[in-house]
Amino acid sequence: MTQVTLVHSPPHGEVPFRSIGLACLQAALLARGHEAITIDLSLEEDRSGNDFYGEYIGHLSERVGAMGDGPDPRILMEVVRPELFAELLPVSRTILRKVEHHLPRLLATEGPLLFTVNTLTVYFAAAMASRLRAAGRRTAAGGPACTFPPLRNLLLRCGAFDAVVQGEGDLVVAPLVDALCSLPTPSVPGASWLEDGVVRSLPPVAPAALDALPMPSFLGTDVHDFVPILSSRGCPHRCSYCSEPSHWGCHRTRSPESVVAEMVERAGEYGCGDFHFHDDLINGDLAWLDRFTSLLIESGRGFRWESFCAPEGLSAARLGQMRRSGCVLLKLGVQSFSPRVLGLMGRPRNVSFARGAILDAARSGISMHFDMLTCFPGETDEDHRLNVEMIEGIFAERPDVYFSPNPFYLSLGSATMLEPDRYGMRLIDFDPDTLPAPAAEVVRASGRFPVSFASPIPREVVRQRLGELGGLLSRYGRDYLYLGKEKRDDGPARPRS
Repeated sequence: MTQVTLVHSPPHGEVPFRSIGLACLQAALLARGHEAITIDLSLEEDRSGNDFYGEYIGHLSERVGAMGDGPDPRILMEVVRPELFAELLPVSRTILRKVEHHLPRLLATEGPLLFTVNTLTVYFAAAMASRLRAAGRRTAAGGPACTFPPLRNLLLRCGAFDAVVQGEGDLVVAPLVDALCSLPTPSVPGASWLEDGVVRSLPPVAPAALDALPMPSFLGTDVHDFVPILSSRGCPHRCSYCSEPSHWGCHRTRSPESVVAEMVERAGEYGCGDFHFHDDLINGDLAWLDRFTSLLIESGRGFRWESFCAPEGLSAARLGQMRRSGCVLLKLGVQSFSPRVLGLMGRPRNVSFARGAILDAARSGISMHFDMLTCFPGETDEDHRLNVEMIEGIFAERPDVYFSPNPFYLSLGSATMLEPDRYGMRLIDFDPDTLPAPAAEVVRASGRFPVSFASPIPREVVRQRLGELGGLLSRYGRDYLYLGKEKRDDGPARPRS
């Protein structure tokens, strides 16, 4: 039996969150006889009020209108090799202070340490893992950002990890741990590693049937306020701005019966009947959704649940059934109320249906939050005016709804990144020559990092449109910290279900 430490890195983000991915890894490790513990530094930082999410969003907002969610090689090299730099960025100094604070605790564990990384957490994770490796520990990383080959290469070449894994980690985590403990090269499916100065890789395993996997384990994780749950992996849509199609090969669901059975078991285990679905969307399969909500109503358990969703299929009758089944909050991906822009995004163009879903959900008693993606390449002033008028009309009928203004950004693996010419964009790669020579060599050997773009929409127009949408939030008391916000404070707390 091997002891394994699973690390959830800060910053935490803007919404209540637990890492369902680490819970799946923990379950897979326990099923194979390993001892697995989770250290959720992200949640600890958030609850202590020390999380640096606001500072990081402020840093990103300096480039709003011309930024992406991919890794910034400068920040990554600064936090992994700070001795190479005469001066560090403020956000890098913050990350390093937090790494030094938490390092003794992680050094006190035994066995390999596994990190999940995304666009927010990759810098802390790389900085921490590099120090653990320097102390003789073995480390590995996985997560959504690891589908990007240059990042995998950079995380290995900078010395942060022994292995970086793409694909569904719960299928290979046990053999990965075995390899980390006994072999110099962790050659398991989906893994990349550095061997004699060359990055070696094996393709990931085929996706598994979700009902065949063990139920996620939350041992060591605080779940008293809500229980994280996952009913599907992937998304059936192929929106041009989104990276999800590159992360998941297909959309798969668990059986509705297994999901309800897990909810019943969790409620008994934790004494908590509130569930947060971590799915990309809960209504990717409408027949599945109808069966699921029917089972919840029949159970009579009185559970409360919330999830991300898409407007499609959310009729008033279906929303009413969702509410009767315990749905209290939906986070709806709208992105635009312009049919023309929706077409550019590769989304359905039925604007009236999206508007109706928002209002019908609110009327049914479901708290409704919807996302807007302003300044998608090709959006005109008239398109923006349609968005503003539609939101004002929705607020006039239901001032209790909520929306999030987001500027378009370049998402790793999205169609906008892979085919920029199609959207009138030009990608701008990170210039390694802006780094000290040793750091530049590492970055150059890892690949090209598109960190910015030139768009048909000027950045001052992006800020203007964001400002108008933010003004709507302020007018209705819904203000909060978002990417590109001029006033950088947290604003009033976001409403919870």
